[in-house]
Amino acid sequence: MIEGNDRNQSPGYWTGFYVIILFFVVYALLLIYRTSFTLDGVRYFSLADDPMIAMNYAKNLIAGHGLSWNLGERVEGYSNPLWMLYMAFFHIFGIPASKIALGIQLSGLIILIINLHLVRKIASQVSRGSRVVIFIAASLTAFYFSINYWTLHGFEAGLVTLLINWAVWQLLKAEVRHSFSWSPYFILGAGTLVRMDLAVPLMAIMFYSAWVDKPNRIRHVLWGVGILAAFFTSQTIFRLAYFGDIMPNTYYLKMTGYPLLLRFTRGILVFLLFFLKSNALILSLPLFLLFRPDRNRPVIFYWLAAGQTLYSIYVGGDSWEWLGICNRFIVIIMPLYFILIGLAFYRFRLWLRQKIAVYRRAFDYLIPAGFLAVALFLVNPIIGAQDVSSWLLLKPPMQILEHRNELEFGRIVGQMTNPGARIAVVWAGTVPYFIEDRYYIDLLGRCDKKIARERMRTFDEVPDLGRDNNFLHSRFTFFYPGHMKYDYAYSIGVLKPDIVMSVWGKLGDENESMPYLRADYLALIIDNHPLAVRKNSDKVNWALLYSWMKADNKSR
Repeated sequence: MIEGNDRNQSPGYWTGFYVIILFFVVYALLLIYRTSFTLDGVRYFSLADDPMIAMNYAKNLIAGHGLSWNLGERVEGYSNPLWMLYMAFFHIFGIPASKIALGIQLSGLIILIINLHLVRKIASQVSRGSRVVIFIAASLTAFYFSINYWTLHGFEAGLVTLLINWAVWQLLKAEVRHSFSWSPYFILGAGTLVRMDLAVPLMAIMFYSAWVDKPNRIRHVLWGVGILAAFFTSQTIFRLAYFGDIMPNTYYLKMTGYPLLLRFTRGILVFLLFFLKSNALILSLPLFLLFRPDRNRPVIFYWLAAGQTLYSIYVGGDSWEWLGICNRFIVIIMPLYFILIGLAFYRFRLWLRQKIAVYRRAFDYLIPAGFLAVALFLVNPIIGAQDVSSWLLLKPPMQILEHRNELEFGRIVGQMTNPGARIAVVWAGTVPYFIEDRYYIDLLGRCDKKIARERMRTFDEVPDLGRDNNFLHSRFTFFYPGHMKYDYAYSIGVLKPDIVMSVWGKLGDENESMPYLRADYLALIIDNHPLAVRKNSDKVNWALLYSWMKADNKSR
């Protein structure tokens, strides 16, 4: 491959690229603003519920309580240790709780901008500096809703993507120099501190390099395996010493207690649905390059895409495919795939130009611009007006209203309980972070060792809510990782929460929680929020509760 030389690019090249950056920054800032909401005149910036679990660990760590979700309990309920420590950095400065998530979001924007520069460099190198390839890859990456959604909602997806692209950039530079480089292995090995999943692209790069770089084959294997083993071993030693476990609690929750074959079938189906919803024709364009005798093909991109696809299938996909976005295991490889799409279009355009005699400017400007406009729409998994509205920010992004309602409900529960009250939650991030001095019971087991090690429920055992929000209605394809383990006999019957804010399903519906709720709890509706209150609890402000109930009755 021939490396593009940025210094020889025309001023128009830089102007065009920085226009993309400018539009992206405006779009991202609007997206961040659309994820905020107001309560009692205060604007809150809140991340998605899962990152808010890590934020709770970060807050407790800086407050001197160690790595804990509930104070004094050592359960590794996060799967992104270095990202959690990065979140802890923001808690040093005493930023108000309503605004601290904004710092995480703005830093996510910076990460995405750096990532765009890496995409530009990689695209320039593999295409010999083609502006068409660079602009297509950069534009598709900048306005790919999935990566923006995950990153600006507080997930580590943007940082993981940046680390993969950085490692690939180092690998391509070494290929140009015909030399060996250990830096891709170190970047991705250190990246396993962000997410252990980065072992997958590290191994993909190692196998690819050992295959194509025969003189250094042994060095690639030794460095790849050695660095991965060093980082995995250090994490395992710390985890055993601090949490008493070999793997994070989220591993036991999502990867144990369910038939492997059923996990595979679900992973295959959600990938096929993603492929079709993102427009199979556009995503198939890179296959055009595989049938061309071109020694400059970036084969490593295909290895990485295949590795992440197989990994996504192996783990059964993500929990959020029903939202209509690319899952977190595949989205991190999409910028490299967008480079392949740009490269395939560029090669196809050259071939077409030789076959058809038309005005040259059509090939230089009009056709690439038209393709980019169509591709921007088609690569995003958009079906229907609702998806278009989210992508164009015509309405708050997915689940933002739920975040607001959850925090509003949590504030009500905080007012009606005394410090030390035991509160059972399904959403284990937002409320525990904002409503302090309470003991929380995680009904879905992300921060509960006992539940995480139980078996998962099968299709016939999950509540109807889990099916309504999922397009997978077969027992052979249903899998909702992180949401299929719960034990009400333990969480409600034994732990006896003072307040049950929700269950997996709907409070009041006939499900496994009802025998325990009927026996010891009052079913109430406060400000249109159903909840269950333990009878005779000394942690509940009964006078305030009764006054609210009377006010609700009068308003009706």
